[in-house]
Amino acid sequence: MPTSLIVPAVRVALLSDSALFRSGLHRLLGSDPSFLVVAELTAPPVRDRLRSSVPHILLVDVQTAGALEICRELRLNGARPWVILAGAERDERWAVEALKTGVRGILSKNATVESLLKAVRIVHQGEV
Repeated sequence: MPTSLIVPAVRVALLSDSALFRSGLHRLLGSDPSFLVVAELTAPPVRDRLRSSVPHILLVDVQTAGALEICRELRLNGARPWVILAGAERDERWAVEALKTGVRGILSKNATVESLLKAVRIVHQGEV
């Protein structure tokens, strides 16, 4: 009798002060059973809320005030959650600065749904 492996869902938290942005990402991720949205955050401080929801990945809207500072603080706090910035339209210099803060992925505002799902999977596996 074959046994099927049950792979736990990737736990994702969303951070944006835009309800529309959070709602859209929640729906996109919710359409795939390999993802579970465990928190929707609107503003810092986020550390305590993340501790209680235990996400693997934090998707951060780059338009959120203090987005890079949040990433820097999380990096100093420990390994997870790993951060992906979503909605970027900045230059290469900004991207390098974001990576220095500990960001593991950057999605442009023109990214496709497939790119979003792939980025979450890749970062969850420990890659950048």
